[in-house]
Amino acid sequence: MYAVTSGVAQGGHLSPLLFSLFVNSLPLWLTQVKFLLYADGIKIYYTFLLQSELNIFTEWVSNLGLSLNITKCHVTSFSRARSPILFNYFLHDSKLERVYSIKDLGFNYSTDLSFSTRVNIVVNKALKTLQLIIHNTKLFISPRCLCTFYFALVRSLLEYRSIVWKPFLAKDQIRLEHVQNKFLNYVAFQFSIHHIPHDYTNMRQVLNIQTLSSRRDNADLEFISALLNGSLDVPDLLSSIPFRTPSHSSRTQSRFYISAHKTSYGHNHILHRIFRAARSV
Repeated sequence: MYAVTSGVAQGGHLSPLLFSLFVNSLPLWLTQVKFLLYADGIKIYYTFLLQSELNIFTEWVSNLGLSLNITKCHVTSFSRARSPILFNYFLHDSKLERVYSIKDLGFNYSTDLSFSTRVNIVVNKALKTLQLIIHNTKLFISPRCLCTFYFALVRSLLEYRSIVWKPFLAKDQIRLEHVQNKFLNYVAFQFSIHHIPHDYTNMRQVLNIQTLSSRRDNADLEFISALLNGSLDVPDLLSSIPFRTPSHSSRTQSRFYISAHKTSYGHNHILHRIFRAARSV
């Protein structure tokens, strides 16, 4: 016999069911805030009343015999303001650590709602992987083999979930393209393929490789196409599409209504960006 401290016995046949029953009772307690659940992780977010709801949350945890790992609990405030107003929050009288960049479900978020942090992480990881490929392929005699390695190990890193974090700042786009240009430069050197310095157009034509920017644009179009034809089943996104319903005959051929924005951040909102791409086709 042993004491169960986590609420349900790990490894038991009924443990997943019992855990689901426990977690699904949470909406009955947290009625004033919004929250997101995935497995054993929870994100609670709200503009006001957050501390009072955290107190209710800790009471719910205690009633179910669960325990919280405070070292893994953090607070972050997302804002575009230069000087946001920040408050301290507590769980079980323990002050939550404030973080300014957080990784959730394999994705990095920064408090200023930009994806520059994500771009930096992706570029650094891709460059390390590319360097490993360069170090181990000096005896290769086929450019296509090198391309296969690059596509599978490097480009996949640069494009993973790019629909979400597609950069609109030139500096981020250049950093991403720099990784591919470094690969093209290596192939040109390895197989004595002539190209104008700092101009990789010829190399892309020889290897039949698109720019990463073009591939991200194509990914946007594929996404909206899959959403509209039903092969991608996301009702919430589909319902948010602003279809244009003209009340009279018009020369405008666009199928979507896209509102104007005063900021580049709003202008490059993921859905508005994709709608503009679809409208231009």
